[in-house]
Parts: sequence; C-alpha cells; structure tokens
Amino acid sequence: MAHKNWIVIGISGVTCGGKSTLATALHKLYPSSVILNQDDYFLPVDSDKHVLIPELNHFNWDILTAFDMHKMKSDITTTLNRRSEIEPNILIIEGLLILCDEDVSRLCDKKYFLTLTYEICLERRLKRTYDPPDVPGYFDKCVWPEYLKSKEVALKLNPDVKVIDSLCDIETIIKDVNGDIKKLLGSFKHNCIH
Repeated sequence: MAHKNWIVIGISGVTCGGKSTLATALHKLYPSSVILNQDDYFLPVDSDKHVLIPELNHFNWDILTAFDMHKMKSDITTTLNRRSEIEPNILIIEGLLILCDEDVSRLCDKKYFLTLTYEICLERRLKRTYDPPDVPGYFDKCVWPEYLKSKEVALKLNPDVKVIDSLCDIETIIKDVNGDIKKLLGSFKHNCIH
C-alpha cells in the first residue's frame, strides 16, 4: 500500500530503545530515504499547551500534546507529495508516540514498536542528557507509566505492528527490518508492472 512513489516505515516505542539507531541504519542502507524524527517537533518550553506535573514542577514531555503534531503531519504530507527521483523512495518516521496517532499510523506501510524492560530502560535513560533535564522522580512518575500507556494504545491501534525486543542484537534487528523493506520494494515494483 505505497503512497504514490513512497514506502513509509514507522518506528516507535520505548525511550532509549534504539529507534534512532535503527532509523539511521536504514537511512545508510537507503541513502535517498528521508527520516522525520518526532523529537524535532517538541513544542517550545514556553508553549501554553504543555501539561505541568505539579509535584515535580516539570512538564510531561512523554505525551502526544508535548509535540506539534500538526506541523509533523504537514511535513509528512509535504514529503509524500514530493516527486522522488528514486521510485519508490522510503520515508522513515521515527518517534516515541508516532503509532499513537491515527493519521500517522494509517500512512505507515510497516510499523515497528521497540520494547525494553524497566531496569534496562532506566539504566540507559540515566546515561543520557536531556534538555530540559529529567528531574528526580520523572522516570517513575511519567516516562515509564506513559510508555506503558502508549504501548497499549499503539498495539490496539496497529494490530499489524511488529514488536521488537530492543535487547536483541541490533544487527539482527536491522537485518530483519531491511528484509521487510526489500519485500515491500519487490511488491511495489511488481504492482507497477501489472
């Protein structure tokens, strides 16, 4: 179900689960592909749309309303309407909550949701620097509970999603996803002939 001359890959799931690593690896395999990263659409800190967690005096950055989804969808549409020199080209949409948005989910020809255990996720999260930085208690109050909610929503909204354990070897994950993309490319060319 390619969109004119594009194949759309959606990569979502847990924070620190390897979404960007996977998207970047796929982009290296398909250099003409385009990546749209949901992190580039966070609303500015001074936006009145942010949800404050009073007990932490910190915004909840792990919910859909923390993003300018209107702008992201507009950029997705602009990309898909662009004529590509390679047919079909590949659009990789990557982000924490992209599969929780019906409009974005509907566009994806293949969908992947990366998972991690609580312990490994926390361990990886503590090694990263965020802007604004996580405040004490933010992981347990927001990050993990919001991830569990988003997983439930994403899996319900996308029965065709492939769930990937992020503890698996990254090279194996890349090879598996690339195999799916090759099948999509093959079926796209087959459909163009008939």
